[in-house]
Amino acid sequence: MVSCLISAYYAREFIHNRLLNLLGYERIVVCQKGSYEEKIARKYNAEVIITTPDIPTIGKAWNLAYRAATCDYVTTANTDDIIYRHGYEQMARILDNNPDIGLVFGNVDVTTGGPPKPWKRIPDISGSLANPERILASCFIGPMPLWRRNWYDIIGGFDEDIVSADWEYWMCMYSKGANFWYIDAALGCYNKRQDSLEHRNRSILVKEKRILREQYRMVNA
Repeated sequence: MVSCLISAYYAREFIHNRLLNLLGYERIVVCQKGSYEEKIARKYNAEVIITTPDIPTIGKAWNLAYRAATCDYVTTANTDDIIYRHGYEQMARILDNNPDIGLVFGNVDVTTGGPPKPWKRIPDISGSLANPERILASCFIGPMPLWRRNWYDIIGGFDEDIVSADWEYWMCMYSKGANFWYIDAALGCYNKRQDSLEHRNRSILVKEKRILREQYRMVNA
């Protein structure tokens, strides 16, 4: 039902629990050959294990997993995050019952090492967002959306040369007519770490966001 795209680099601390958390779904792990992460993925019988000789960009890792996905719905599954019980099922039901919806997302709880706290993604909306222009302003989708795998056939994979690969992908979906659906409930927990890819590359992200906003405003003008 759901293919989970897992980029497992620098994931020693988290990969055990994450693979257990994703039992019952198609776990596609991309990791470095001979690494600790590969050994754990094999121990927990991940459905697909893709190894690389070095560490690729996040977009390239996701693309390797994306191309191997066999389920109708896919999600990016960061090793340090957690999906709550029935979280994917809630999102999948929306896609099952609404063929015009391309992507579903919800709220998440956030932890910085202490107790999780609620993080409401969009304060003023729940339900269907038809071509939501606000995606051009910020990446409100969050870390664990669910979308239809056939979008790969429509727009291809993630941009492999940027840090903001996920946000660019949602903007590209929007530009091609995708509708989004927002569930106003916490579906998982996001681990907000200062050493994460996002926080390590803050200055790069600021520059990328400026370029991407201009690029997609022109596309949708």
